Amino acid sequence: MSAAGKVSLRRVGEQLGVPPEEIAMLDALAAVRGQRPLRYLARRFGVSALRDAVMTCQGIEVRHLHSDPAPGLLERLPVQFAMNGDAIAVDYDGSELVVAVSDPSNYVVRQRVLRATGKTPVRFVYAPREEIVARAGAWRGQDETFAAVVDRTLPAMVAGRGLAREQQQDRQDEGQKLVDAIFAEALAMRATDVHVDPYRDPDTGEVGVRVRFRVNGALVTSDALSRRGVLGLELANWIARAMQTRSSGDVGRFESQDFQLHVAVGNRQVEARVHTHPASIGDRYGQVLKSTIRLLNRSLHRLDDLGFSADTLARWRELAHIPSGVTLVTGPTGAGKTTAVFATLPEIVTDEIAAFTIEDPIEYRLANAVQYEITTYDPERRMELMARALHDLRRQDADFVLVGEIRDKHSMQIAFDLAAGGVKVMATAHASSALHSVQRLLQWGVDPFLVVSTLRGVLNVRLLPRLCGSCRIAVSRSEGDVLWPETLFGRELPERGWARNHEGCTSCIHGVSGRFAIGEVLRLHDVAPQAVAEPDRLPELAAGMRSLADEAVAALADGSTYVDAVRSALST
Repeated sequence: MSAAGKVSLRRVGEQLGVPPEEIAMLDALAAVRGQRPLRYLARRFGVSALRDAVMTCQGIEVRHLHSDPAPGLLERLPVQFAMNGDAIAVDYDGSELVVAVSDPSNYVVRQRVLRATGKTPVRFVYAPREEIVARAGAWRGQDETFAAVVDRTLPAMVAGRGLAREQQQDRQDEGQKLVDAIFAEALAMRATDVHVDPYRDPDTGEVGVRVRFRVNGALVTSDALSRRGVLGLELANWIARAMQTRSSGDVGRFESQDFQLHVAVGNRQVEARVHTHPASIGDRYGQVLKSTIRLLNRSLHRLDDLGFSADTLARWRELAHIPSGVTLVTGPTGAGKTTAVFATLPEIVTDEIAAFTIEDPIEYRLANAVQYEITTYDPERRMELMARALHDLRRQDADFVLVGEIRDKHSMQIAFDLAAGGVKVMATAHASSALHSVQRLLQWGVDPFLVVSTLRGVLNVRLLPRLCGSCRIAVSRSEGDVLWPETLFGRELPERGWARNHEGCTSCIHGVSGRFAIGEVLRLHDVAPQAVAEPDRLPELAAGMRSLADEAVAALADGSTYVDAVRSALST
């Protein structure tokens, strides 16, 4: 009721239908007894009605949630927001999302909602906290009801191989509902990948399926969707077949298979890349498929939004804008190489240059580039297609070429030859550090002279989990906190810092609120071929470079991340 003090008693009374003379009497009586007039109104009309009147007087729309919001609305915000009674999405007209909050004056909650909804315009309204919690409970109840449907349907599916066509269609419909549930949960958790993993415990012999979501780089198990026993294995196959059916894939084929999938979750169309692969559980259990789902985010990031430090950002921009030569973006799998590249391209690929990309597969669409896709399981065939595409670009009058990932020495050599002919080439590759990238070029047979004359530089990148600023835990070395060492990777840490709260809060998932990028930028200029060709002299190239360890320790010092995350990221 703190907000009520900003609204005059007269206006609140008018909203409740109280005559002005009665309001004046209440005001006088309250002054004599030393009580607030609003207490009398609360007793007479009830706290809920008084709260509604106060909100209306402040110009805030009041919504009462007497029924569940339309399907798909709840998934637009993390479920924790609603479970804690803070916020819930209640309406969407295609352009504006209406979010009901229990405390419209709470700036922190409003900012969390805006961060979660991204670029979608949001209009805030008021709804009582208890109604928000009730709607969240109904939502979770629907999940549990669906879990019961799965448990009921699976035995019939296993036992009824000879079901009538209508019954088989019912089983397929339930499978499609399960796929929808998985994608809805993935969106609610802001997951990038989903793993449907059949397993067999080597100690107990127990079998089943785990459904896990990759959130902020870590896998989180869903107890609601995972199942133990033989029925769990059947569930893994059921999910795979349902996705194959929806994508018009080869249903029931127990071989490696790639396909695209489009799923509607509420008002959102979700695009995913699915890979199914046979899992070895044991002969007695038959054939079982594992499914891995990559949720594709086609919206390009801005380079300024990736989280690079000002120093790294300035160095990378300078390197990326050099109009010739080869520029490499490196790191291990999942380090953010593709994200960093495609956040950079809008700044350098314009309609004034002829730009091409060669990718396996295409993940982001560019307006000013011609994009080629290479998809094949055969490594030799892939090498052949990559080399042919690079060779053909010599005749396409290319100014800029992006190679999505170079995995073999023949393609790398052609890329360097292309750059030596005046084409700017940017490529991604696997390497643990910027200097390791140079070593890989030499291992792939690129001539040292061509390296120093053509390679402009390397960005080596990592993604670190961002500590939640609301629930992170303060740690101090002087108080004996083992979570905060004295040094890390040879760099000193300050006396005090921050650690992760694994329980998390309403604005994060297990203490983590998204991820941000760090990077090291190696520039090559005025370098002698001998400095590249001789392994002992390679460290000379990194003179003056701010390393990944420097960037990571700086992020620790300012409370952006935590020690275990840095150790894990920099060990690859």
